[in-house]
Amino acid sequence: IYTLLFHIPLLIAVYINLQLVHTFFVKGRYILYLASISFLLFFCVSFYFFLFRTLVPLILKNYYFIAYYTPWQIAQFISAYILLSLLFHLSVGWFLLRDKEFQLQKENHLVQLKNLKEQINPHFLFNSLNNIYSLAGRENMEVRNYLTKLSDALRYMIYETDVELVPLKNEVEYLLNYFELEKLRLEKSNDVVFSCSGDLDQYLIAPLLLLPLVENCFRHCDPKAPNIKIDLSVQDDRLTFVSENSRPVDKDKKPGGVGLNNVKKRLALIYGTAGSLRINEQEDRYKLYLQINLQQE
Repeated sequence: IYTLLFHIPLLIAVYINLQLVHTFFVKGRYILYLASISFLLFFCVSFYFFLFRTLVPLILKNYYFIAYYTPWQIAQFISAYILLSLLFHLSVGWFLLRDKEFQLQKENHLVQLKNLKEQINPHFLFNSLNNIYSLAGRENMEVRNYLTKLSDALRYMIYETDVELVPLKNEVEYLLNYFELEKLRLEKSNDVVFSCSGDLDQYLIAPLLLLPLVENCFRHCDPKAPNIKIDLSVQDDRLTFVSENSRPVDKDKKPGGVGLNNVKKRLALIYGTAGSLRINEQEDRYKLYLQINLQQE
């Protein structure tokens, strides 16, 4: 009984310490963590003496102290348990992080291999675009404008996305170009809108993470009456992406496809709990809601 009761304050200290590690230590708030640990030590030492000097004698009338420890000795016991639990948590976290990095590298290698297999000669591609641009003539500025958008989009995909993070401003510019190019194939595009708000200049994001979400809007929209609303906003270091599109009411629904599954996997690997994706699928509407805690440049 004595051993069991002796370990109660120690287990309380270990449990609360693990909560403090998640709340303060892993976020780099070390001063708050140390202050909380100091208070925790004081509380557990006080609880120990309350337990053995006040509570236990009331419950167990024939209880006798087998051993007596000073407050300093109890504090040392509790500190040792706290330190061991901290080291255990950091060790487990380190192994999980290594596994996450390995999975992310594996995923990136697969994406790169896929891109290499599907990639055509970029010099030939850009030279061809320049030739078509010249043939369009000065009078046809609309064609030249869309050729420029296509060229910028392809250049971004081929040359700027082979990194872990890219400037958010560049990613959004690419998405807007892609969005405008996709609008060309719609007969009616009055209700097809992409709006952006907030400061895009100081943040980084995983490249091409949002592209499948925009692709998804055009893939699932009703071609006879397209209605696509995309809103991208940044506030308090957090990106919010909301898309909503109409869907044709028929039995031959297109499946969600590999794109959204890849987004979910990349979101989990790169951002973990700092990213979330929700989908609201109805008979005639498809709504998607994504949030990411952004990293500053």
